[in-house]
Amino acid sequence: MNISKILNAGISQETPKEIAKKVLLSNRIALLITFGVAVPFIVLSLIHFKEVAYLPMIGASLCMITIAINAAGFYNASRFILGLIPFTLTSIYGAYLTPAGEQPLAPIFAIEIGFSVIPFILFDIKEKGYLIVSGLFIFISASFFTKELNILFEKDLNIDVVTDGYMFYMSIMTGLAVACGSILFMSFNNSKAQQEQQELLKKMDEQNEELKQSEETLKESLKQVEENQTEEKKRNWASEGFAKFGNLLRSNEDSDLLYDKLISGITQYIGANQSGLFLINREDQEDTLIELQACYAYDRKKFLEKTISPGQGLVGQAYYEKDIIYLTEIPSDYVNNPSSICNLFIFNYLGGFGAN
Repeated sequence: MNISKILNAGISQETPKEIAKKVLLSNRIALLITFGVAVPFIVLSLIHFKEVAYLPMIGASLCMITIAINAAGFYNASRFILGLIPFTLTSIYGAYLTPAGEQPLAPIFAIEIGFSVIPFILFDIKEKGYLIVSGLFIFISASFFTKELNILFEKDLNIDVVTDGYMFYMSIMTGLAVACGSILFMSFNNSKAQQEQQELLKKMDEQNEELKQSEETLKESLKQVEENQTEEKKRNWASEGFAKFGNLLRSNEDSDLLYDKLISGITQYIGANQSGLFLINREDQEDTLIELQACYAYDRKKFLEKTISPGQGLVGQAYYEKDIIYLTEIPSDYVNNPSSICNLFIFNYLGGFGAN
């Protein structure tokens, strides 16, 4: 089994990300304690203190067992064991080396401090129960039972190598390595979590941008549909008007009655206020006249007589130019002026139908 499989023991594709991070962290700390503390102290103990060599052996075994417990799915149990057992075994180890009635050895106490940090790294603030139990156990053990442990596990050992030899510095460095290594693993986990969160936020931003673009596309499509519907309504309106008044023009009614129906119908159909129908009189080849045949204004038929020469006034100008004239600036008295009230349509006997 390679190191990657050991580190990921207990983690599968179905494992929730939050639990997977805790399992990975506990597996890393277990390997750190096993090969960074327990194995070196097994060797040193076999050289200097064979009587207590079994303690680091137990510690190494239990750390590897916690990885197996993770693989079995008992994540909280493995972290609880890993948080307390190394501290407990180190306290007993120090009790063996400390003479009865003496203060704890500083090098061993440094390792205890390093191990005391582990529960607070393995459990987050939401897991208050585990934090409280672990914290109370470590605090009470370190504060009230150190001397009792020294008496209980006292052995007559030569500890010069711990107090004045290389194990003094090695033990202090080991305690620092455990604390710093555990914090480093936790920081790595937090950094990875932040990176995943940033990637998630980036993905959400991209999705929001895509959603905005889709919304803009939808708005443009709806706008186009509305424009098409408007154009279709205009075409239908024009087609219905042509059909309606085309049928009226093809009727055999009296001309005066036809003109009245035509001008009143068109005025109402287009929603205009007033309109007039003029005929081109060419009976006199030398004198063409434009004669008012029907006039309609404000929902009433108007009885007006009016004859215009080509080029005279707006109606005459429209006839002369054979084009539509639009008025954009209307004089205030224009609609009240009888001479200008009827100027909408011209019907040419010879040429067809036009508008002004």
